[in-house]
Amino acid sequence: MTRTLDDLFLSVLALMDRIIWYLLLVKGDRNRGFYSNPRCCKNAGGSIEERLAYKPLISHEKLKLIRLHRLPYGEATERMAHYFADALEARLAGTGIELYEAFAKRTITAADILKAFQVYVTALSNIFAGESIGMLTREATSIHIIDFGILYGFQWPCFIQGISLGPSGPPKLRITGIDFPQPGFRPAERVEETGRRLAKYCRRFNVPFEYNAIAKKWDSIQLNDLKINKGEMLVVNCLYRLIHVPDETASENSPRDDVLRLIKQIKPDVFLHGIINGTYNSSFFETRFKEALFHYSSLFDMEATVPRENQERLLFEKVNFGKEIMTIVAWEGTARFERPEPYKQWQLRNQRAGFRQIPLERNTVNEVKAKVQLQYHKDFLMDEDGNWMLQGWKGRVIYALSCWEPVDN
Repeated sequence: MTRTLDDLFLSVLALMDRIIWYLLLVKGDRNRGFYSNPRCCKNAGGSIEERLAYKPLISHEKLKLIRLHRLPYGEATERMAHYFADALEARLAGTGIELYEAFAKRTITAADILKAFQVYVTALSNIFAGESIGMLTREATSIHIIDFGILYGFQWPCFIQGISLGPSGPPKLRITGIDFPQPGFRPAERVEETGRRLAKYCRRFNVPFEYNAIAKKWDSIQLNDLKINKGEMLVVNCLYRLIHVPDETASENSPRDDVLRLIKQIKPDVFLHGIINGTYNSSFFETRFKEALFHYSSLFDMEATVPRENQERLLFEKVNFGKEIMTIVAWEGTARFERPEPYKQWQLRNQRAGFRQIPLERNTVNEVKAKVQLQYHKDFLMDEDGNWMLQGWKGRVIYALSCWEPVDN
């Protein structure tokens, strides 16, 4: 079945660019950016009537065949087909952005999201980051964590509990929670709610706490927005969210580099950086589609270690994989915000921005490795390359983490 589905996907993608060009030609919609692709015009042969009558028909028929094999509760390939088919259909209809925004407005409680995240491997990243920060700050009396992409703040309760047990009492903790503005009339609602949850948790463990919520485009943040005080230990944390900040392929003045320059201005004692190791950022749809298939085939296969009927797994795949695949497949131009890079490319980018990599803390790495050996599937990858801690599945690196410090010019 896997081979059949792959062939169907590749057959559809071979037609996709020209099909969308034809559809937009009829609709007269020149605002979606597809006319800027010269391959669409170059490959448009035959009369308009022939193109419209023949190619879209084939594409929709093949999508129907894919849908015969798609199941959100099925095997890994069937679940992947479910989300890729939705995205392909949205690309044909030009409704990808509308579908994404409609999903983003749905109310999903933090408790449900937490249950979903518990079935996924990024918990290892939270352990690595929390232990690394704990080792660095164990003598500090005032800690300021600037978290780019705080989301629901699931990373911090264990850290808060840990610092509450210090022999001299808990230090003062300040967290600046940064996230992208949410659609609607309350763009800062989620990041502010995260602060209220963390404040409640700190009261439970008697940790003095302050919270600063920021919901805006990251490259527009200024140093004084962060309210940095003298004498506090500064930690910048960014796990897997810089993928959503445009790079030079989307904007001439790379906002991604602007964010790294801001982090250097902060002069943190440590910058913890987690990245998604991916190559599906091509401006050419066919290349991007193929690379996304390879990447998500590993993720869905890894999720197959969780029972099919598991509701938390289903929610995680819908909230994360489904939304990501929609933007990768159905969106083009500056609207597309899933823009990964391989970790070695990130290493060069961070170095150009003025950072030096810090060696991995051996006790922390050994603790994570021991947890993997005891509790994780044998095909789960846990490795090191230089000063990167790598996580993946069946030999394919999916995540990478490292620690950095700013250096003088």
